[in-house]
Amino acid sequence: TYYQIEGEPYVEANWHGHPEGPFYAFVHVLDLEEGWAHCVELPQPFGTGAALEPALATSADGQQLYVTDAGLGLVAEIDTDRLAVDRTEQLAPEGSHVSAAATVSGDELWVALDDDVMAVDVRTLRPSASFTVPGLVTAVRGDSRRERLYLAIDDRIDVYDRSGQRLEHAVISGGPFTYADPRDVPI
Repeated sequence: TYYQIEGEPYVEANWHGHPEGPFYAFVHVLDLEEGWAHCVELPQPFGTGAALEPALATSADGQQLYVTDAGLGLVAEIDTDRLAVDRTEQLAPEGSHVSAAATVSGDELWVALDDDVMAVDVRTLRPSASFTVPGLVTAVRGDSRRERLYLAIDDRIDVYDRSGQRLEHAVISGGPFTYADPRDVPI
C-alpha cells in the first residue's frame, strides 16, 4: 500500500538500515505469513506532488515492485527482498499527467500516464516504445503470451497489440459487454 504524508514530512532516524528523512511517501509492506510490517521510504520528490493514487506493479518473480507517480512523471524500483529502493527514473515531465496505471509483462513495465501508454525496459527503467489512446487509462494488463495489452479506458476495455494498434474493445454501459472490432462493427 502506498501512503503519502500531507503537511510536514516524517523524519526517520537512521536505524535498521533506513535512509535518513525527511520522507513524504512510503510503501507499507506486510508479510502475512511471518506477521511483520515494514515501511519502504520513497526518495524525494515522491509524495511532494498532488495527492494522487500511484500505480504499483510487481515483476513476475515478485523480486521487484515498481511505483509510478503520474504527477511527478517518476517511477521507482523497489527490491522486495531488501525492502529498499534500488533506483528511480523520470518517465515524463513533472505536472504533465494526473493518472497512472501499470503492469509488468516479461522484461517490460507497461505504464499508462493518462492517455499515454509506454513500454519501459526494466533493465534501464527507460521508455522503449509508446503510443497514445483515446481516453484516460485507469488500468492496464498484459496477456500471458506477451502479445496484447488490455486497457481500461473510460467506459470500455480496449485490447491493443504492443505497437499501439487497437484490436478490439468491449463497451461497459451498466449492462453486459458489447464486443466490437476497432471499426465499431459488432463481431
